[in-house]
Amino acid sequence: AVAPVLGFLALTLGLHSAASQLAGGLPDATHQIELLMQLARDGALLAVGLLLGIAGALSWFVLHTRAATSAIREVDAILAEGPPPVVGHEADDIVPLVRRRRA
Repeated sequence: AVAPVLGFLALTLGLHSAASQLAGGLPDATHQIELLMQLARDGALLAVGLLLGIAGALSWFVLHTRAATSAIREVDAILAEGPPPVVGHEADDIVPLVRRRRA
């Protein structure tokens, strides 16, 4: 989230600087080229910031999904194990937790 904000801030500051230089009057050709290069640099910085923000959001989504899937698998594995084996009792002595209908 920080990269896009910094890119936008850099572009805003670059536009402010260019506007303040242009407010004093139209500069000569050399200064115009410098202003264009400065704006191109700030625009590229904004593009890189946005790309980093998108890449960070996508990687967070992938990692979050992977962690959630892992947690679901762990819960399924725990629930699929069934009750622990009872040692020393006959199978008829065990009371089932769920009553079955008798047909």
